[in-house]
Amino acid sequence: MSVEKLTEQENEGISAHDVEIAYRIYLGRSPSQKEIEGKLRNLKSGAQLRQSFWKSAEFSRNLKQRNIKQKVHSEMAGNAGSTALIHLHIPKTAGSSLSAILGRECAKGTALAVNDGFLASLKTMSIEDRAALRFVFGHLFYGVAQHLPQKCHYITVLRDPKARILSFYRYVLRTQTHILHEQVAGGGMSFGTFLEFSAETGKPDQDLDNGQVRRLANRRAQQQNEHVKARLTHEAISNILADDFTYGLTEYFDDFVKRLLARKLITKPGMVRLNRAPGNADTDSALQDLSPRQRDILDGFTVWDKKLYDICKDIYFAKDRPPFTRD
Repeated sequence: MSVEKLTEQENEGISAHDVEIAYRIYLGRSPSQKEIEGKLRNLKSGAQLRQSFWKSAEFSRNLKQRNIKQKVHSEMAGNAGSTALIHLHIPKTAGSSLSAILGRECAKGTALAVNDGFLASLKTMSIEDRAALRFVFGHLFYGVAQHLPQKCHYITVLRDPKARILSFYRYVLRTQTHILHEQVAGGGMSFGTFLEFSAETGKPDQDLDNGQVRRLANRRAQQQNEHVKARLTHEAISNILADDFTYGLTEYFDDFVKRLLARKLITKPGMVRLNRAPGNADTDSALQDLSPRQRDILDGFTVWDKKLYDICKDIYFAKDRPPFTRD
């Protein structure tokens, strides 16, 4: 079965390629032909495939080993000195709220707001000034840590992909300073016509076309090749599940803040929520108004982000990780 079949609805079955990718993501190894055949014979959907892994004994052992490794990494970071947090802010995922919460933990002069594309301000800083940073945040792609001499720990929030794109459209619609506002609001674009406009013009591809995967895999350019997108999804998942990364989910933001407290990434429990997102019912209503073509465009913009989100959601609730010692 070709890799293009991966873009079909999950209730329409799984392919051998699905199984192979899942083994690499969840267990960190390639499967045998017998293992592939067993999964294909006994499982009927992507959801069943994911559950078969994160409920397995091998996955539990790997997760336990990763937790132990992270604890050792955290203790080493604590002994070696302070660790800088890098907030990789994916647009429209409650990232502004997270930055506000994390920013309160930093002493004056130790935080730096910088968006990808404007990293020159970071790169031109002296090594001493960069080493003094404790919090770097902004709309960033993975890989910022290579510009900092100290130990770093990434943090981000993921969001259901379709709800994120709808939220982005509404943000453009109401924000007069956004580069697309005049075209979208002035042209009276509905959500559906906005999707068509984005597909035809390629604007703004880094935020719409599977943008969560591409930010986490450090791939800025838009890619139509499904094999490339599958590889990028694997890279994104490998990065976000690494020992130097902590992630949450927009839909469970309050729970994420509690986990940050438990892991000692933050010490102040006060809640800050900015730009609250619409509820599920509101999102469902907007999606129902789309034409078949518009739905196809939205599915294309989210297919790989959805795989990333579903896997990370499963693991997020499988078992919590041990505390991360920042200082």
